[in-house]
Amino acid sequence: KIMRKSNFIAIIGSICLVLQFTSLHSQTSTLSPYSRFGVGDLLFSGFANQRSMGGTGIGSVSANRINFLNPASYAYDTLTTLEIGVQGEYIKQQQNTISATQSNAGLNTLTLAFPIVRDKIGMSFGLNPYSGTGYNIQSTELIDTNNTTLFSKYEGSGGYTRYYLGVGGKLTRNLSVGVNASYLYGTVNRKRRADFSNSIYFNNQYVTEITLTDIYLELGLHWNQMLNDNLKLGIGITGAPSQNINARRSTLWVNYKYDSNQGDIFKDTIDFESRTTGDVRLPLNLGVGICLSNTEKWLVNLDANYQDWSSYKSFENLDTLQNSFRVAIGGQFSPDPKDPKYINRIQFRAGFSYAQTSLEIRNNHLDDKTISFGFGLPLRKSLQSMINFGFEFGQRGTTKDNLVKEQYSRFVVGLTFNELWFQKRRYD
Repeated sequence: KIMRKSNFIAIIGSICLVLQFTSLHSQTSTLSPYSRFGVGDLLFSGFANQRSMGGTGIGSVSANRINFLNPASYAYDTLTTLEIGVQGEYIKQQQNTISATQSNAGLNTLTLAFPIVRDKIGMSFGLNPYSGTGYNIQSTELIDTNNTTLFSKYEGSGGYTRYYLGVGGKLTRNLSVGVNASYLYGTVNRKRRADFSNSIYFNNQYVTEITLTDIYLELGLHWNQMLNDNLKLGIGITGAPSQNINARRSTLWVNYKYDSNQGDIFKDTIDFESRTTGDVRLPLNLGVGICLSNTEKWLVNLDANYQDWSSYKSFENLDTLQNSFRVAIGGQFSPDPKDPKYINRIQFRAGFSYAQTSLEIRNNHLDDKTISFGFGLPLRKSLQSMINFGFEFGQRGTTKDNLVKEQYSRFVVGLTFNELWFQKRRYD
């Protein structure tokens, strides 16, 4: 076999790889006070086309799209595919009568997939987000009869990223299996300050830093069957067992006084540990998806996910997390994928998702509802390279019991480049 490479895809891939590595840990990937719990906000690991369909895709496979949500889908790869994703987010947060807005943007996915044995064994590797932490919470309260004010401040930043390698292969014509082996890496920093207006009290500050460095495994299974000449049914199952992830933790807890000329003056150290090793226990994760499709013209996905977050531990400490559940539905339609007329080859997408999150605060179980839509614009007809646009609008939380309601909108752009890298030369 002779490998035929495209200079264009190689250049684009190299540029994006440099950008990804240089910006990976320099940006906060979320803007939510709820990211102070557990490992932070879990971030969607799929691509723009899946985001537009409610974040679905466990039950679907494609010869020209990477599907990280189910590694068994790599078995159907026939083209070399590069996926690049960029996201922008705008969020409005409201607590009682107070509101604030924030925004964030950056490169968040970069993956490559290719067939090892065409339409039988495929491989994918790249970088995807796992979780993000980003919050700045302040509160003021009176604590005694002398009108002493306690000013509290909570800050967090950082996140965890997957550097993954995945392989999928067919067991039979209709059944495939796969595995994603991800190297989880990243650091989350959290800081808590307590400042008192009365000098008889010592101010104090507690800082913790947790770094993850370990392998995380996810498994996938996929079965598909043609129901007639055009209609196909796909069923996917994914899962990850509860796993202990190697971690390092550093903490510093100090008392201090504040001086207007000198700033913080540290008095004594209450507790200090440097790079203590331990485990972060990630929960059992199960997912199931169904896909009904009519060749390349339309498809409908239905996904459900369950995670056992009540078993989450960090250095043997339990958190206040509950088990989470998510259900989503989405679809895609193209008027006529083979029509020479460009507008008829555009892919239109929409979806909806509902999640009962792992957060239960003040007896309020926080829900997350999202609607999404988007479209894919073909770049070339032959290999179906495409630029995908996705839009998400959602709400999480409530203003009840002095909690924060978040209303967010996200704009996602994804580039899909397809190439024939491996093929036999033929001569007349």
